[in-house]
Amino acid sequence: MADARFLVAVTRWARPPEQELTALAPLFGLTPYDLRLRLLGPLPVLAAQGLDAETAAELARALRGQGHGALACDQASIPRGDELVEPRDFALEPEALALAGPGAVRLPYAGLEALVLATRISAETSATAVTQKRLSVGRAMVTGGLSVRSKKTRNVRESDESRELVLYLYAQGAPRPVRLCESSLRYGQLAELMAPTGSQNFQALVAILRERARAAWFDERLVTQPRKPTLVGASIGTRQLTESRSNAAELDLAVHLLVRAHREQQL
Repeated sequence: MADARFLVAVTRWARPPEQELTALAPLFGLTPYDLRLRLLGPLPVLAAQGLDAETAAELARALRGQGHGALACDQASIPRGDELVEPRDFALEPEALALAGPGAVRLPYAGLEALVLATRISAETSATAVTQKRLSVGRAMVTGGLSVRSKKTRNVRESDESRELVLYLYAQGAPRPVRLCESSLRYGQLAELMAPTGSQNFQALVAILRERARAAWFDERLVTQPRKPTLVGASIGTRQLTESRSNAAELDLAVHLLVRAHREQQL
């Protein structure tokens, strides 16, 4: 049995996707309506998953044949989570970016292939059951005064969301991509360029890297069109349900597809 671990992504539309649904639906074995639900989103968009290599390649070729940008990708080849290098400390050497800590690596600016800026979102929502007691004249009359209070339970929802910029670095010859995170970096190496806030320091670092790695491809579409957070965990207490959501995994995938599409001229 073929290994069904391949996905196909659309990375560029030759024409507005709404105009393509009828023509593309037979390729996917879906109705135009169902295909619309799958494809109408920010690029790159997943068109199909769980395919074998041959089927994925054929679908990507068919999409390209109609002028669209498309990729067939082995899901096992996509680095995610702790497979990426995520340092806390860095040094801006004259010719290279040096990263300290686990996965320490030195990235020559001339060898940086791609810099992709994105917005990472983390959110937590809790629903707590709150019971209130209040005086009930009607209840007192019904029970002859034995019970004068009624109880009412309602759910109180609280939400907290945080956003930060992350910069993905792809370098020639590097075994793994690097992910620089605004909130976890230490910016002492910026020296006289240090600013009062982490956001300002991160943006200064991005500007320096862009200046020193002028040959690298830079993309920031995932800043203004970030991936939506999905459920990553939940905990249930006696009277409370807490859900955690993040778009970190979706960003790892989207960035990998963008870099692949850039390499294969599919953007």
